[in-house]
Amino acid sequence: MIFERSTDAHLLIDDTGIIDCNNAALRMLGCKNKTDLIGLNPSKFSPEFQPDGRRSAEKAAEINQQVYKKGYQQFEWLHSRMDGSNIMVEVTMNPVTINNKAALLIVWHDITLQKQAVEKLKSSEALLRDTQQLTHSGSWEMDMLTGKNYWSAEAFRIFGLEPKGHGPGTEEFDRMIHPDDREKYLDSIRSALKGGEASNFDLRIIRANGEVRHIQAIGKPFYNEHNQVIKLHGAIIDITKHKEAEEDIRAKQEQLKSFIEFSPAAIAVFDKDMRYIAASNIWKRDYKLERKNIIGICHYDIFPESSHRWKEFHQRGFAGEVLSNPEDSYVRKNGRVQWFRWEIRPWYEKDNEIGGIIMFTETITERKEAEQALVKAKEQAENAAQAKTQFLSTMSHEIRKPMNAVIGFTHLLLQNPREDQIEYLKILKFSGENLLVLINDILDFSKIEAGKLEFEDVDFSVKDLVRNTRLALIQRANEKGIQVKLMIDEDLPDAVIGEPVRLGQILTNLISNAIKFTNVGKVTIAASLLSQDADSTTISFEVMDTGIGIPADKQESVFESFTQASSDTTRKYGGTGLGLTITKRLLEMQGSQIKLQSEPGKGSTFYFDLKLKKSDLKLGSDAGSDKPVVTKSLKGTRILLAEDNQINVLLAKQFLKQWDVECDVAENGVIAVQLAKTNNYDMILMDLQMPQMDGYSAAEEIRKLEPVEIYSKLPIIALTASAMLDNKDRAFVVGMDDYVSKPFNPDDLYRKIAHYRQLSLSRAVSK
Repeated sequence: MIFERSTDAHLLIDDTGIIDCNNAALRMLGCKNKTDLIGLNPSKFSPEFQPDGRRSAEKAAEINQQVYKKGYQQFEWLHSRMDGSNIMVEVTMNPVTINNKAALLIVWHDITLQKQAVEKLKSSEALLRDTQQLTHSGSWEMDMLTGKNYWSAEAFRIFGLEPKGHGPGTEEFDRMIHPDDREKYLDSIRSALKGGEASNFDLRIIRANGEVRHIQAIGKPFYNEHNQVIKLHGAIIDITKHKEAEEDIRAKQEQLKSFIEFSPAAIAVFDKDMRYIAASNIWKRDYKLERKNIIGICHYDIFPESSHRWKEFHQRGFAGEVLSNPEDSYVRKNGRVQWFRWEIRPWYEKDNEIGGIIMFTETITERKEAEQALVKAKEQAENAAQAKTQFLSTMSHEIRKPMNAVIGFTHLLLQNPREDQIEYLKILKFSGENLLVLINDILDFSKIEAGKLEFEDVDFSVKDLVRNTRLALIQRANEKGIQVKLMIDEDLPDAVIGEPVRLGQILTNLISNAIKFTNVGKVTIAASLLSQDADSTTISFEVMDTGIGIPADKQESVFESFTQASSDTTRKYGGTGLGLTITKRLLEMQGSQIKLQSEPGKGSTFYFDLKLKKSDLKLGSDAGSDKPVVTKSLKGTRILLAEDNQINVLLAKQFLKQWDVECDVAENGVIAVQLAKTNNYDMILMDLQMPQMDGYSAAEEIRKLEPVEIYSKLPIIALTASAMLDNKDRAFVVGMDDYVSKPFNPDDLYRKIAHYRQLSLSRAVSK
């Protein structure tokens, strides 16, 4: 950005002052080192600013803000050198970005000589009087009577000659003029002699060393009393640098035009009358102007249908406003909607005068259509996910209904079976429970994928959870003749805070797999304290087996959805292939990772660390038992069972009868509301999906019954064959107190009835 080869001064400034400059800036200001300038404000070198620092800083800041706002500034400025002398410079300021920070690039072009020459050339009489006093201009005089030329020392220097008594002769002087400019020189002399007025002309000269220089000259004839020209008198100045600067500007203008023409964007530059100054090829292509010569033509003449809206935008740009729109549209004649983004900003001439506007446009139709397609695809995906969720909910309900009967009646038959039926009933119970596990795996996976799985923070005992999980699965191990060993660190806290249901699900998946894939040997479950602090406890869990093991190249894939180590594994051992996927996702959602070590034929070890919150509760030890809950008579309890499936009604009534519970049945929600209104019940078991009126609506209607103080507190327990979280949440929203999933566990149903029965009795006593 700082051009060391340039003869113009280049300075970079930010809000701290000058941050860099080139050597030309040092020469121009009379400084030796850059360190003399770093940190100074450029306004320090201008006597045009008031001497007090506050006022100077305000003026400089105002100019800088105009550059940041308009993008470009150019003006002339009087500068003071370090030695106190003044120079006139042409200042160009442009905003740039250095290390992601706004800065300004300032270029100073020394125009002192040009200014002096212009001032002298304004009046030929003054020029002739003051010629000898000019520092950088040379004077000359031609005696028309003798033919001799008289030059000042500066004139000789300009032509690259050593000063002598008189200037070169006519022939020698003619040879010094560039051949292409000799005719122009002679025409200028003839014009001066003919008109009697001062004549200005520019021409090129060739020095003795072959160097070509540009000079500007003025000549005026002087007459005697007979009106005869007796001499020509004038001044010359070397304007080579000025010409080079002009050429540089012209070259840059051509570069700018070339840049605009071949820009990969649609750009057009207009003057104040909306005439084209330049336009890129992309602009011409986008607006079908390839075959038209548009330079100098008014945009409105090419597009007479231009709307009032766009004309207003153009006028606002001419007023100095920068306008843009990241997304705009119009309708083509064929009816297709075209999208584009655009920007209009003014461009400035010298003295901060607006010269016209620059307009940029970019077609974004394809991008916009792609975005709209993505939105549509997203909506379709969401609808598909919703349909999937609804399908799973329905299938869950429909499958769980017959499963409720299969598992429930098997449970009843096992209470007093014939000797020859025991083995068959156990097989039936095992098969039903396995089928239920498969259904739960699919539903859990669906909830995880939909992001609807929630975690609760409750106090629980890790020791009891691990023991109870082992006891729930030990029967399967006993049937296979393998041991299930338990190693629990006695340093584990009595209680922690977390999600025991999901931790139990993780351990159940891992232990079930270990038992399933182990035919000889043992399964070991370990829980040990890893670390703890004031707020949390980290526990390490391991499940080790001596089973078939997993090859190294399959150990990553076993955690993928619907995947097992091989197709033979699926055929031999069964399963959905979702257990480990669900385990992995559940741990990731709690900030943990499942890890695996395995060797084919020697077994596998699955292990993970789980960070849980500390609990201050002292929970009593409950080592668990494989014995069912000891039920007591609930005589005096009256329940309304709202259920449309007769098999489920029969099953529920069988268990309620064993517990001495009175039961009325409602086949749909309408009947349930009517019975609740006309009878006194201790609680209601409410199926969620029934004809005429579903369980949600029935619960809402019951809560509205009078007296409110009774019906608002009447326990309503949802009986749902759907395991979807949305259905359970909705049950609580409409006012239900609890839920039991189908197929229900008789012990679980008994505990819930006993709990709400005791709650009702407590309320009655308190009254």
